[in-house]
Amino acid sequence: MLKQISGQSYFYNDKICTGVFILHEGAVIVDAGIDEDYSRKLINAINSKVSKLILTHSHGDHYGGAGLIQKRTGCRIFAPRIEATIIEHPEIEPMYLYGASPIDELKNKFFMGKSVKVDSILEEGKHDGFEVMLLPGHSPNMAAVLSQEGVLYASDAFFTHEVMEKYKIPYLFDVEQMLISLERIKRAKFNHAVLAHGGLLTYRDAITAIDENIARLEQVGEKIHSFLRHPNTIEGVMDHLSAEYDLYVAVGQYFLNLSIVKAYLTYLRKKGRMNCQIEGKRLLWKSL
Repeated sequence: MLKQISGQSYFYNDKICTGVFILHEGAVIVDAGIDEDYSRKLINAINSKVSKLILTHSHGDHYGGAGLIQKRTGCRIFAPRIEATIIEHPEIEPMYLYGASPIDELKNKFFMGKSVKVDSILEEGKHDGFEVMLLPGHSPNMAAVLSQEGVLYASDAFFTHEVMEKYKIPYLFDVEQMLISLERIKRAKFNHAVLAHGGLLTYRDAITAIDENIARLEQVGEKIHSFLRHPNTIEGVMDHLSAEYDLYVAVGQYFLNLSIVKAYLTYLRKKGRMNCQIEGKRLLWKSL
């Protein structure tokens, strides 16, 4: 269902929430959903000319339906650098998650959206009728879009309390950049935020959620640092966090969890709080 937020700013409220705002040349869609079934319902709900499709980042649930939207509306597609490359070549994501030719469990629409051609690179700054903020962290170079009415289409830049309680440690690519991006959002001027997983938030609720995200990031980092007072492996850290937070583990999720742990280890090492070395032909990590 398409819901009005303010003026010409809307969002499509479904399992994944998508941004929509209307400019003089037509509707601008922020993210395309996971597949063609989703995007078909989305453009039927908009029922208006679509001029632009902005893809905030290269996770399959945000661009899988882009090809159908482009085909049905003739819109131009925009995405940030790095993200655009993966959107055009979806096989990159399971390759970097797995570190080699990936197993079949990583070759589905959750890890690989349908490839689509990106017409233009989405740049940071003010555009005609909207503003773009690049907010890396959850993914290498994710974008958020701010409408003229002050609606921040924040994609996966942060998560609600409910999502945090469900996933405990949401996926991220770069802890340091995530923290920087969260602080940047707190300094931004907006009235409402729309999250892909969480829907519409007031400014106050968004700030509360961001603070909870920051606290969880710091908490996880401290738990890892404390655990690694005694040297252990990456998988040892993952086992510890899985037990501490009762994380969901299936084959695909295992590789997401592994990537999350590596992101934290990189962050802690850059901060001078962690180091790694080879002992007995194993890579061990230890807190400093």
